Amino acid sequence: MAAVDASSILLVTPWLQGGGIERTIQVKAPWLAARGHRVEVVAWHVAERLSDRPNPVLQALRAGGVPVRTLPLPDRFHLVRQALRVAAHATVGRFRIVVGHELHGNVVALMAKAFTGGRVRAIAQVHNEPATYVPTGASPRLMALARRLYRYADGTVAVADDLRVAHIATFGVDPDHVVTIHNPFPLDAIAAAARAPLDLPATGPAYLVACGRLTELKGFADLIRAFAAIRRGRPLRLVILGDGPERPSLERLAAELGVRADVDLPGFVANPYAWFGHARGFVLCSRSEGLANVLVEAMICGAPIVSSRCTGAEEVVEDGRTGLLYEPGDIDGLTRALARLLDAPEAAAERACAARERAESFSEDRILPALERYYLGQPPDATHRSDSDHRAQRSENRYVAA
Repeated sequence: MAAVDASSILLVTPWLQGGGIERTIQVKAPWLAARGHRVEVVAWHVAERLSDRPNPVLQALRAGGVPVRTLPLPDRFHLVRQALRVAAHATVGRFRIVVGHELHGNVVALMAKAFTGGRVRAIAQVHNEPATYVPTGASPRLMALARRLYRYADGTVAVADDLRVAHIATFGVDPDHVVTIHNPFPLDAIAAAARAPLDLPATGPAYLVACGRLTELKGFADLIRAFAAIRRGRPLRLVILGDGPERPSLERLAAELGVRADVDLPGFVANPYAWFGHARGFVLCSRSEGLANVLVEAMICGAPIVSSRCTGAEEVVEDGRTGLLYEPGDIDGLTRALARLLDAPEAAAERACAARERAESFSEDRILPALERYYLGQPPDATHRSDSDHRAQRSENRYVAA
């Protein structure tokens, strides 16, 4: 790998809990530190523990020598106050690069650049579909502020081509200042974790697995309804890993449909990859995503895939070759895809093998050097640039057609 000039990088994120953005930071921050950069993470919603175990993101950052600075919890003027704190810390700590994550983190990073008089290079990182911001709590005033600020970013990274196109359209930014760089994944570590044994009865029924925060946008109610339809006559269980506010309603729905005894909701687990690796199939049923980390992780683990066509899914899964796709919210379509997976196990195994090969393109060894170069203001290498241009053109065509 080519040598680079070491720099100082401040990563700004609202959350350090158990989500996909945090797992991406968990991978890239120690890698950047190992490359000789001085790296620090600033966050304000920080969970020391998830359920009954230490937060693995914090553990990985600390083990990798990456300090974590926790800001006070937000108040009425929290974004301005947080930006002032980040600007002061960047100035005192002599950080050259500030990288925001998602809407609130990006707004704080870009305001911090202004408060330093433009003395830092500010990068915005986009992880979620802009159409979800207002339904999940972003005010029109915040969206208007973001629209003004994004134009002053020194660069913007979208983790999926669909997100790149949607971000440009929503916030009116220069397309030349927005690139697609997918999230990085430690392939070997995930594959090894997938081979770990599970404490399950050897003669127990096969199971389907899904994973994510239990919220309405994740579509787990759709999955339970589809599972109830295909469960008839099949010895099968459904395991949904994760926790969140929708747990009581999902438990009630499973009971109403007569499958509560066959639906497990164990909450957060220490090693979800083992559940993926031993499953009959993995299901991503989200109504909306950015680039679903868990989808790539399940492919690395060798699980046959069924996924909604949520944002970013078609950049990961080729329908019929590396998995099966259905339209978000189409319960009948999901039911048919699950039946196809279960009724043709040999074909499902072939798709899973092709999916493992596809997942290699998301390797941290390929993604992180490109991300490092972009943070530092250097052009990506020719291979990454040509791949990104090809994907962006395909994404733009799909966005216009929609």
